[in-house]
Amino acid sequence: MATLYAADEEELRDLANWFDEHIDAELADIPRDEIAEWFTTILANRSGAAQFPCRIDVPPVYVLAVKAVMEDWAEVLAANDEILVSYLTE
Repeated sequence: MATLYAADEEELRDLANWFDEHIDAELADIPRDEIAEWFTTILANRSGAAQFPCRIDVPPVYVLAVKAVMEDWAEVLAANDEILVSYLTE
């Protein structure tokens, strides 16, 4: 199973928002509502600085979408001279 290492709540929330607002056409076949709910549940269960950094198991069916949203968000951050500290291992 893939693992998302989330650096902090802000990064995780940014990834969830980016997924919700900027889904790529290439990911049209993914269970979008399920993944949005997955992000929402993770955020609800890990609120506050004491919960981070953390390790989150990513269901196999979500890996492609999580990887894509992380790559997209990393590009946005890079354009603003920032980096995405969170990462995904497969």
